[in-house]
Amino acid sequence: MELASHGVNIVLISRSSDKLKKVAREIETASGVQTLTIKADFGLGQEIYRPIAEKLQDVEVGILVNNVGAMDYPQYFQDVPMERLWQLININVGAATMMTSIVLPKMVERKKGAIVNLSASASIFPNPQLAVYAACKTYLDFFSRALQYEYRKTGIFVQSLMPSYVATKMTDISAQGGRMSLLMPSASEYARHAVSTLGVTSRTTGYWPHALQMWLFKKIPEKYWLWGQSTLNSALRRQASTRKRHRSGTRKISSAKLSVASPTS
Repeated sequence: MELASHGVNIVLISRSSDKLKKVAREIETASGVQTLTIKADFGLGQEIYRPIAEKLQDVEVGILVNNVGAMDYPQYFQDVPMERLWQLININVGAATMMTSIVLPKMVERKKGAIVNLSASASIFPNPQLAVYAACKTYLDFFSRALQYEYRKTGIFVQSLMPSYVATKMTDISAQGGRMSLLMPSASEYARHAVSTLGVTSRTTGYWPHALQMWLFKKIPEKYWLWGQSTLNSALRRQASTRKRHRSGTRKISSAKLSVASPTS
């Protein structure tokens, strides 16, 4: 939305056709730009990228924003199913890597372009019970910094964007998660700040309160950080588990009510 407000035509890639159409209409109505939608499930792995590349063949991609991501509630590594591990890796690492591989060559030919990879403040230290997620975000940070150095003289700008929590469905893992505040801005508020850093700095949180947070985090000795994150994530895991059971119970109650009411309708 934020890039569209600056007159940039938008290509949207997601697994939900309905959501793609809805967001595309909203963007076109609000900003008057053109949109292109591509349906793809990044959790499936490499099979999706050939069709994406074919659909982008004649599209001049000026800015690639790799913001697809997946984060589960905290869990011990052994409790994460193998299928889910592959999904986390495909979504959080594979998507940015392969999308960059698709669009970068033409950017180099044109000698201009920008790639923004959404890492996270979680990448600065290991994160017990979110081990895979944090490791994936560290990959994106290192990947971005390496590419920025490789292509710094070609007119290509590569940015590692490292936000802390932003109020989205992905952060709604606890009783406090998803509630907007100074330290947890809305997605639109965060985007407004982050876009202003594009082309200015290659590694940033994109939002000054998060920059202050990261500065403070880096002052913490790693052993204390690990203890603190483990304690926090244990609490979040318990809260998420409680909420999950509550939601499941609510759905069952609602379903029961509907089935009882149905014969009288």
